[in-house]
Amino acid sequence: MGNIINFKTDWQVKLFIESRALREIGSGSEGTCYLGNDGKVYKLIEFENADPYVATEVVTEEEGPFQSFAFPEELYAVNNKLKGYRTRRVKQDLFAGENIFDFANIANLDFAAVSLAYKRMLLDIVGISSRKVLIFDLPFNIMFDGESFTAIDTCGYKKVNYDPLIDNLKSLNLAMESLFRLWFQSYQEFNEKIHRTDIDDFLSRVQSRIPKELYTNRDINLFDDDYDVKSR
Repeated sequence: MGNIINFKTDWQVKLFIESRALREIGSGSEGTCYLGNDGKVYKLIEFENADPYVATEVVTEEEGPFQSFAFPEELYAVNNKLKGYRTRRVKQDLFAGENIFDFANIANLDFAAVSLAYKRMLLDIVGISSRKVLIFDLPFNIMFDGESFTAIDTCGYKKVNYDPLIDNLKSLNLAMESLFRLWFQSYQEFNEKIHRTDIDDFLSRVQSRIPKELYTNRDINLFDDDYDVKSR
């Protein structure tokens, strides 16, 4: 459940976060993120979902020190509805904004770093799954800083009463495939020599380096084209 600070109004949450903010660093469908004066990221949830996050049900860093997941460290709530939170900062995302054009060069890609980061995330997913945490919306909320993949905006993750490992691995591999296909497609605008075969070859190389012991007695295709994210 984590550390929850309760407020009486949404306005109080906004003032609390803004009092700690140095500058805005991004916004999305749910709200705005700020870099805090403590080096942390503060998110203000401004656009409430049809089904708001229940603060006491949000998965936090108390689930464990998972490097690949930026879980909330502190929650801000009004009547047990999540209105904001504090989390650690990911230093940069090489697959976002202008960085994609600087990084999108297969010849300069540090494949060893990508492969190691992928293995770390796989191991973290095994750990999270053992605690019966089902991940959510990973393809749209994953960052790569050159050394590590990090999942952000994790408030939709849920505790379940079954082993979610297979579902979580499918979500991870859908995220990886989507991320790299988007990357290559963006770069294709500048280099027509990159084709689907390059993408498939790259994904196969990543798959070949995954420690096989993670999938003992588990029937799973790591890059399953038939997997439909809408069905999850």
